[in-house]
Amino acid sequence: RDPELRERFLAAKEQICLTGSILDEAAARRALEEGPRWLGRASERVETGIRIVREWVARESAIEWIEPSGGAVCFPRVRRQLRPAMGRFYGVLREHFATIVGPGYWFEQPEHCMRIGFGWPEPDELEAGLTAISAALEETAS
Repeated sequence: RDPELRERFLAAKEQICLTGSILDEAAARRALEEGPRWLGRASERVETGIRIVREWVARESAIEWIEPSGGAVCFPRVRRQLRPAMGRFYGVLREHFATIVGPGYWFEQPEHCMRIGFGWPEPDELEAGLTAISAALEETAS
Protein backbone atom coordinates (compact mmCIF):
# COMPACT_ATOMS: atom_id res chain seq x y z
CA ARG A 1 0.00 0.00 0.00
CA ASP A 2 3.02 2.25 0.43
CA PRO A 3 3.90 3.57 -3.07
CA GLU A 4 7.46 4.50 -2.09
CA LEU A 5 8.15 1.05 -0.59
CA ARG A 6 6.55 -0.66 -3.59
CA GLU A 7 8.83 1.34 -5.91
CA ARG A 8 11.90 0.33 -3.88
CA PHE A 9 10.86 -3.37 -4.01
CA LEU A 10 10.32 -3.19 -7.78
CA ALA A 11 13.74 -1.59 -8.24
CA ALA A 12 15.37 -4.27 -6.08
CA LYS A 13 13.58 -7.05 -7.95
CA GLU A 14 14.74 -5.60 -11.27
CA GLN A 15 18.34 -5.59 -10.10
CA ILE A 16 18.12 -9.13 -8.73
CA CYS A 17 16.47 -10.57 -11.84
CA LEU A 18 18.46 -8.59 -14.41
CA THR A 19 21.21 -11.22 -14.55
CA GLY A 20 21.90 -14.55 -12.96
CA SER A 21 24.56 -14.93 -10.32
CA ILE A 22 28.08 -15.57 -11.48
CA LEU A 23 27.98 -19.05 -9.90
CA ASP A 24 24.73 -19.90 -11.71
CA GLU A 25 26.21 -18.70 -14.99
CA ALA A 26 29.39 -20.75 -14.44
CA ALA A 27 27.34 -23.87 -13.65
CA ALA A 28 25.16 -23.31 -16.73
CA ARG A 29 28.21 -22.87 -18.95
CA ARG A 30 29.75 -26.06 -17.62
CA ALA A 31 26.48 -27.95 -18.13
CA LEU A 32 26.28 -26.77 -21.74
CA GLU A 33 29.89 -27.78 -22.38
CA GLU A 34 29.71 -31.15 -20.61
CA GLY A 35 26.04 -31.95 -21.23
CA PRO A 36 26.48 -34.51 -24.00
CA ARG A 37 29.12 -36.40 -22.01
CA TRP A 38 27.13 -36.22 -18.76
CA LEU A 39 23.90 -37.25 -20.42
CA GLY A 40 25.61 -40.07 -22.29
CA ARG A 41 26.88 -41.61 -19.05
CA ALA A 42 23.53 -41.12 -17.33
CA SER A 43 21.65 -42.63 -20.26
CA GLU A 44 23.90 -45.69 -20.27
CA ARG A 45 23.36 -46.16 -16.55
CA VAL A 46 19.57 -45.87 -16.86
CA GLU A 47 19.50 -48.25 -19.84
CA THR A 48 21.54 -50.82 -17.90
CA GLY A 49 19.29 -50.42 -14.86
CA ILE A 50 16.02 -50.84 -16.75
CA ARG A 51 17.42 -53.92 -18.50
CA ILE A 52 18.34 -55.47 -15.14
CA VAL A 53 14.89 -54.72 -13.70
CA ARG A 54 13.14 -55.98 -16.86
CA GLU A 55 15.00 -59.29 -16.66
CA TRP A 56 14.18 -59.60 -12.94
CA VAL A 57 10.47 -58.94 -13.51
CA ALA A 58 10.46 -61.60 -16.24
CA ARG A 59 11.90 -64.15 -13.76
CA GLU A 60 9.96 -63.08 -10.66
CA SER A 61 6.48 -64.63 -10.79
CA ALA A 62 5.24 -62.62 -7.79
CA ILE A 63 5.84 -59.25 -9.50
CA GLU A 64 3.99 -57.45 -12.28
CA TRP A 65 4.49 -53.97 -13.69
CA ILE A 66 3.93 -51.53 -16.45
CA GLU A 67 7.41 -50.84 -17.74
CA PRO A 68 8.21 -47.13 -17.54
CA SER A 69 8.80 -45.36 -20.83
CA GLY A 70 11.24 -42.92 -19.27
CA GLY A 71 12.93 -41.93 -16.06
CA ALA A 72 15.02 -43.90 -13.63
CA VAL A 73 12.37 -45.39 -11.33
CA CYS A 74 9.67 -48.01 -11.66
CA PHE A 75 6.62 -48.92 -9.60
CA PRO A 76 6.07 -52.69 -9.70
CA ARG A 77 3.45 -54.44 -7.59
CA VAL A 78 3.12 -57.83 -5.97
CA ARG A 79 0.55 -59.98 -7.76
CA ARG A 80 -2.66 -60.42 -5.81
CA GLN A 81 -2.57 -64.24 -5.74
CA LEU A 82 1.04 -64.25 -4.46
CA ARG A 83 0.81 -61.29 -2.09
CA PRO A 84 2.22 -61.77 1.43
CA ALA A 85 1.29 -59.58 4.39
CA MET A 86 3.03 -56.50 3.03
CA GLY A 87 3.94 -54.99 6.41
CA ARG A 88 5.80 -58.19 7.23
CA PHE A 89 7.41 -58.22 3.76
CA TYR A 90 8.79 -54.68 4.17
CA GLY A 91 10.07 -55.56 7.65
CA VAL A 92 11.81 -58.73 6.46
CA LEU A 93 13.25 -56.90 3.46
CA ARG A 94 14.70 -54.21 5.71
CA GLU A 95 15.75 -56.28 8.72
CA HIS A 96 16.90 -59.55 7.12
CA PHE A 97 18.18 -58.28 3.78
CA ALA A 98 19.21 -54.65 4.54
CA THR A 99 17.21 -53.49 1.53
CA ILE A 100 14.70 -50.67 1.32
CA VAL A 101 12.20 -49.82 -1.39
CA GLY A 102 9.63 -47.05 -1.37
CA PRO A 103 6.40 -48.69 -0.16
CA GLY A 104 3.31 -47.73 -2.12
CA TYR A 105 1.73 -45.90 0.80
CA TRP A 106 4.56 -43.33 0.62
CA PHE A 107 3.04 -42.34 -2.72
CA GLU A 108 -0.64 -42.67 -1.79
CA GLN A 109 -0.78 -46.06 -3.51
CA PRO A 110 -1.67 -49.52 -2.17
CA GLU A 111 0.96 -51.12 0.02
CA HIS A 112 1.53 -53.98 -2.48
CA CYS A 113 3.11 -51.45 -4.85
CA MET A 114 6.72 -50.34 -4.41
CA ARG A 115 9.01 -47.77 -5.94
CA ILE A 116 12.39 -49.01 -7.11
CA GLY A 117 15.07 -46.67 -8.39
CA PHE A 118 17.35 -48.16 -11.04
CA GLY A 119 19.31 -45.15 -12.27
CA TRP A 120 21.66 -44.60 -9.35
CA PRO A 121 22.80 -47.97 -7.96
CA GLU A 122 25.69 -49.76 -9.58
CA PRO A 123 24.48 -52.80 -11.57
CA ASP A 124 25.69 -55.29 -8.95
CA GLU A 125 23.97 -53.28 -6.16
CA LEU A 126 20.73 -53.19 -8.14
CA GLU A 127 20.88 -56.93 -8.81
CA ALA A 128 21.54 -57.61 -5.13
CA GLY A 129 18.58 -55.46 -4.13
CA LEU A 130 16.25 -57.22 -6.56
CA THR A 131 17.50 -60.60 -5.33
CA ALA A 132 16.73 -59.45 -1.79
CA ILE A 133 13.18 -58.47 -2.81
CA SER A 134 12.66 -61.93 -4.30
CA ALA A 135 14.05 -63.59 -1.18
CA ALA A 136 11.84 -61.49 1.12
CA LEU A 137 8.80 -62.31 -1.02
CA GLU A 138 9.63 -66.00 -0.77
CA GLU A 139 10.25 -65.81 2.98
CA THR A 140 6.94 -64.04 3.66
CA ALA A 141 4.80 -65.94 1.12
CA SER A 142 3.19 -68.27 3.66
